[in-house]
Amino acid sequence: YAFMDFINALRSMAEEGYVVPKVDAAGNQFQDRNVFYLGNQASDNGAAVGLINVAVFLSQALAESIAVGSCDELNTDVVDGFLPISNSCGQYGRNYQNMYCADAERFMECAVDGGMMIRARERNGDVTPFYCGPKSVYEFTGTANYVNG
Repeated sequence: YAFMDFINALRSMAEEGYVVPKVDAAGNQFQDRNVFYLGNQASDNGAAVGLINVAVFLSQALAESIAVGSCDELNTDVVDGFLPISNSCGQYGRNYQNMYCADAERFMECAVDGGMMIRARERNGDVTPFYCGPKSVYEFTGTANYVNG
């Protein structure tokens, strides 16, 4: 990532917003849009408020990436008491290989590379890192023991 990529993403979050799943009082699920607040331009301290929000956002991202290694997806979909390593190919019924961008974002989509392999970095040894690749290489990916608590 480069600085201009960050600025472009921040501008998009502030102007267009981002989708957030919500539940109303009756329990109905729906999607809403939130925006990243950059301060009130008409206010004397609007720019300062916006900069503080950016600083807090970056601080939170840094803290999470250090605390839980959240730069890699966490293996959280427990199946029969185990965390399948194959979750790296899709958790909670998803198949990441078959996910596609919306028409307006199709230009960002990459062709599927059936021979691609990837492995997450080791966190702290408590859970086997995610890895994913073709079945010809990983016929069975194995599991990590899940300890509740």
